[in-house]
Amino acid sequence: MPQKNIETDSLYAKIIRGLFYALFFLTPLILWTKTSEVFEFNKMLFVYLSTIAIASTWLLKSVQEKKFTLRRTPLDIPILIFLISQILSTILSIDPHTSFWGYYSRFHGGLASTLSYIVLFYALVTHFSDKSKSIANLIYTILVSGLVVSVYGVLEHYGIDKDVWVQDVQNRVFSTLGQPNWLSAYLVAILPIPFLSTFSQKNRLYSYLYGSLTFLIFITILFTKSRSGIGATVITITLSLIYLLYRSIRSKKKIFPLLLLSFSLLLSTFLIGSPWTPNPGEIQKTLSVGGPLLPAFEKYLNQVGLSSQLKPLDTEKLSDQEKWQVDLESKGIRVGGSNSMEIRSIVWKGAVELGKRRPFFGYGLETFGYTYYNVRPEEHNLVSEWDFLYNKAHNEYLNLLANAGLIGLLSYLLLIAAIFKVFLPSY
Repeated sequence: MPQKNIETDSLYAKIIRGLFYALFFLTPLILWTKTSEVFEFNKMLFVYLSTIAIASTWLLKSVQEKKFTLRRTPLDIPILIFLISQILSTILSIDPHTSFWGYYSRFHGGLASTLSYIVLFYALVTHFSDKSKSIANLIYTILVSGLVVSVYGVLEHYGIDKDVWVQDVQNRVFSTLGQPNWLSAYLVAILPIPFLSTFSQKNRLYSYLYGSLTFLIFITILFTKSRSGIGATVITITLSLIYLLYRSIRSKKKIFPLLLLSFSLLLSTFLIGSPWTPNPGEIQKTLSVGGPLLPAFEKYLNQVGLSSQLKPLDTEKLSDQEKWQVDLESKGIRVGGSNSMEIRSIVWKGAVELGKRRPFFGYGLETFGYTYYNVRPEEHNLVSEWDFLYNKAHNEYLNLLANAGLIGLLSYLLLIAAIFKVFLPSY
């Protein structure tokens, strides 16, 4: 009879781990064109169903064992404090229904998703902490899913589904995530894994595979043209390089492979281009017709008496559309909409005002779309997105300030600080 209990326990644990593998692999890939929100709604529905399945299996395992096993962590108290702040913000919300489920179409960011993530966190640490092989398999699952997302993103850049979407997906890819900024945020989060693993493998084949995946993820991020994503990538790679160089010098390892991969990433940035740096095709065109080589920096260069313009712009070589654009810009009219940072600074101003009006627990989770228009700054009427519905502050910290107040924001910062305290000493 004891042998039967052991086998049953092992079966439940394997089911839980299998559900986690499915969760980490499938969530980034799931989309369905039959729903009004193609991407995020379907992903969150799968997360909720996975949470229910994992929690139910965990409960059955506990009934079989006649005890409930929960692994304690150094993050228990910060998580509890954050959860309490979210519960209070939901109770005091101007719309508790929205605060529980999340904003319509997204169904994420409310109390339900927070509870799901907490359940998933404790289920994971309880059933994976003493299973090094299972943890490795989970990481492989994440990387394989990231590989699929990245391959599709690259193919998207070359037009595999250009006739499917209304958006110009070849110009800014979003793969299976639905939005370029979301895609870049997801890829930046997993980028350090293959990047650091490239230089920690004894098997040369594995090093090549990890290096190739790093390169693939990197160019996919470039194809998103996400300023925040590319900026975060630069910071991530820079910090990783500093760590790897320090470790290589200390252990007297060769740094040539590290320099080779770094050069490959720089070369791909030059060839593909970025929101700040032109690619060779754009440089060649600028040299032909004139104008600044670095238009993103031209204003700042002019302020110190410098310029990236090698020769005056020859308007006769421009198309009618380009002539029209140059004419508008010469009159101080921005083509393609207002500057994104200008718009965000206005929205941030409104978020701060909301935080001032209800400083403790805010207006309620996910209620920014309801409250922002009570404090919307006048200057928002003068930008190109004057008629857009803003249901997020485009800054997670200010979003928390407006929705969950100072208590919610401080509890979130406490949780982040606790995570750093746990993991930084290992480096």
